[in-house]
Amino acid sequence: PLVPLPTHTLAAPPRPALAAPEPTNTAPLLPVFAEPELNASNPLAPDAPPLLLATATVPELVCVPSPPRTPTRPPVVAALLPAAAVNAPPEPLVPLPTATLTPPPRPPVAAPDPIDTAPLLPVDELPELNTRRPLAPAAPPFAARIATIPLLVCVPSPDSAQTPPPVRTALRPDRKLAPAPAPLVPLPALIVTPPPRPPVAA
Repeated sequence: PLVPLPTHTLAAPPRPALAAPEPTNTAPLLPVFAEPELNASNPLAPDAPPLLLATATVPELVCVPSPPRTPTRPPVVAALLPAAAVNAPPEPLVPLPTATLTPPPRPPVAAPDPIDTAPLLPVDELPELNTRRPLAPAAPPFAARIATIPLLVCVPSPDSAQTPPPVRTALRPDRKLAPAPAPLVPLPALIVTPPPRPPVAA
């Protein structure tokens, strides 16, 4: 197209100025009886097995002597190693340049003057001697050390008892689906109105 088409706009009609419907909450109907009837079905008795006695048959074991063990060494092939040949690299066609180490020049700055500062000596020639002896340790509360081993009594372990948890049979109420209430006011129909095209010559 010579002119870009307008953007498609969907405009819904305004809703009528009516009050919103009141919410309705409907509880499901409860059964007439206070307690539901118990419906218990016992399982059917199993069929009799085809064989009453179980028979286990052990296969026969036949002692077969093992064949004699014969160690066999792998064959050895006598092969001579080739002669070692050392070939020197060929000489260069052009002589290599001489390695020259050139340090960078130093900046034209005068060297700093050396400064030698001796540490300050104490005023007194010899310091005073300060000697402290450690305090005498306190006497231990017990002179003799006694180690007592606790008595070991053999107590039998209690018997292992496995108790399954109680099972309570309860029937679930019937499931009911309630449809949503019909609207009090009919909803307006949805109308899609495209915008008019611009007057462009064909």
